[in-house]
Amino acid sequence: MASVKRIRILLGTGLIAGLLLIAGCGLASSPSSESTPAAARRAPTATAVPVAKPTVAPTEPAPAITPATTPEPNPAPASGHGVTPPATPLLVAPPSKPAPSKPAPAPASKPTPVPTPAPTPKPKPTPIPEPEPALSSGMVGLFLAINGGSSSNLLRTVSTDSTSGEMTGSKYITIEKSAKAVVLYVPERGEATLIDSYTSPSYAPHTKRPHTFDDRLFVGTKYSTSLNYAEYDPQTLLPVSNAMAKQLVQASQNRFVLKGARPEDPVTSITRVDPLDPEASEIVASFEVSGVEDYVPSNWWQMAEDNDVVYWAAMSYQGERLLGEVWSFRLDDPESDPLMHSFTVPGAPGEMSMILKFDVDDGHAVIQPRFTGYTDSRLILYDLNTGSVDLVDTGLRIFDVQILHLGE
Repeated sequence: MASVKRIRILLGTGLIAGLLLIAGCGLASSPSSESTPAAARRAPTATAVPVAKPTVAPTEPAPAITPATTPEPNPAPASGHGVTPPATPLLVAPPSKPAPSKPAPAPASKPTPVPTPAPTPKPKPTPIPEPEPALSSGMVGLFLAINGGSSSNLLRTVSTDSTSGEMTGSKYITIEKSAKAVVLYVPERGEATLIDSYTSPSYAPHTKRPHTFDDRLFVGTKYSTSLNYAEYDPQTLLPVSNAMAKQLVQASQNRFVLKGARPEDPVTSITRVDPLDPEASEIVASFEVSGVEDYVPSNWWQMAEDNDVVYWAAMSYQGERLLGEVWSFRLDDPESDPLMHSFTVPGAPGEMSMILKFDVDDGHAVIQPRFTGYTDSRLILYDLNTGSVDLVDTGLRIFDVQILHLGE
């Protein structure tokens, strides 16, 4: 019996101790009515996840979820024992995840200003270049009277506006072998430009020849019983209206004549004549030429006048060299002696038999020689100012020539 009592006492004591233990746990899990500072709480450690831009203030992490422990059911304490029943444990809500931070909106970009288009300039008309003059200022031009020859000749010709008649350019045309023409030959360019072409039928034969003086160009047309002149612009080669052309040319001609020296009479004389009174002539100067027989025939007979100076030419041979001489005499100083300018002709093709034509302008001389066995297409150019000399083959059959140095 005594042992039974001991067992009951032990069981009662254990039961009381278990109830006290359960009651203690309940009190420990019950929240305190007094506010506890947040810093005093022992929160589970949470790892902060860095958030990309934009930067936000750090948020204190919520305490981790403590899993609720379901206590074993306890029998209700007997009434009257004064024991507080255990409180139902609180369920703690899981910590809310921080809302994903939205990136701060990019600053609104300003619209790119559209440049105001500049006004389109009106296209300027392409300037039409001025046609190149047939003879430019400062150049030497040779005005030739030519025969058609045995073949056709390809020559330049001036193009003109059909309305205004002004020079617009040039083109090439063919002159038939039966035609004659007056052309401009420019040694610097080596080409000829047509001024006028014509045919001379047997029932009305006629010729046209150039004539130059004072930087002016005239073309004379001679029939059997008449002679007329027309003026042309030496740069454009276009006709110039001039009713006094014939009178001007005749007044410039026949002022002086040259009597050439020859073996039987070696005296050369220069005589002034009056076109209106041929009998009223005056010998201005005369001089004797030595060794006339050494010169090519027909020398001393071709004379030109320019700026109160008269010129004449003579050609001779020294061995195989063809020598040229241009003599000059000042009309404003009759007491002076004539001056002689000598030169050697380069590349003479054969024996020279005579001088056909001779002319001078501003110290530029042209001599048309006749070489035995060759056509009359060559010209000797001699510059008294510089002493330069050249033999030019124009390729044309020349029967008259005038030289013009166009002043600048």
